[in-house]
Amino acid sequence: GTGLVITQNGTTGRDARYTISAGWSTFAVNSPAMVATASGETITFVSDAPGTIVDIWTYDTTKTMTVTIDGVAKTSITGTPTSTLKKFSYTGLANTTHTVAITTTVAGQQHFVVGVDVHSGDGLSVSNLGVAGSNVSQWAAGTYYLLAEPIRKLAPALTFIQCQVNDA
Repeated sequence: GTGLVITQNGTTGRDARYTISAGWSTFAVNSPAMVATASGETITFVSDAPGTIVDIWTYDTTKTMTVTIDGVAKTSITGTPTSTLKKFSYTGLANTTHTVAITTTVAGQQHFVVGVDVHSGDGLSVSNLGVAGSNVSQWAAGTYYLLAEPIRKLAPALTFIQCQVNDA
């Protein structure tokens, strides 16, 4: 599978598997989420690895978004006001790569997408959850790494942490 592919990682670029319409923006500095407040804004993810399950991660306060997988409409994502990270799973898919389109439906309300994961439910899953552009002082405050919640929800059996100095 693809592992969880977050919509953005704190840089101006993003993973090439995403196509994002102009109405989406970064939710907060170094947040993994994108946010849109207009109706009809779409995030499209094209997997490069096969899987029978598509997981879409969002904040639970999101407003209703439609989901299509390989051009087929699926159950919409509808949040509830709990302010937690939530995973919406779509199972029973063909074991192939998938195109996932997530579209906002409510004007003037916040819609959030954290990331997409295409997998088969077994075997090794590798997620690259790096954050670019941070300072030691931001990490020392203890609240900087907004991916901590997704990592806890993923409950990995093994984690590698790489800290790297960039003096460019």
